[in-house]
Amino acid sequence: MGLDRFPIQIYGTLWILVIAYVTRTIPHSTRVLGSSIMQISRDLEESARVVGASSIRVLKDIVFPLLKPGLLAAWAFVFILSIKELNTSILLVTPKTNVLATLIYDIYQEGFYVKLSALVVIESAVIIVTLMAFERILKGKFISEN
Repeated sequence: MGLDRFPIQIYGTLWILVIAYVTRTIPHSTRVLGSSIMQISRDLEESARVVGASSIRVLKDIVFPLLKPGLLAAWAFVFILSIKELNTSILLVTPKTNVLATLIYDIYQEGFYVKLSALVVIESAVIIVTLMAFERILKGKFISEN
């Protein structure tokens, strides 16, 4: 096998876009999660260890429930960044794997502004509905627990 062929062909598939989006959004998501992690006191983990909880039990019962809001915030932020990501998408899309950002750009270049406006309104509605779902999940989970 020569160096010119990679054994798994991912260019022109959805997987190359997923890999690119994950790579582009990892710094943003770790930044959001970092502040949530810093707010969890080590005293909580140490207290659980003193009463005999295992490492997995500490993660499951203490750390993960306290990280849920930060995880959901990171997912929401990454979702918005990925929806509107044009720079990466424009380099990696093919006619078979078109994404919304490149479709909006193509319609803009063609000058169909009415179609463009409708598509942007639909995109905004999808973002709003998704963020409302994230907010509902957060409020429902954490108000009922208190």
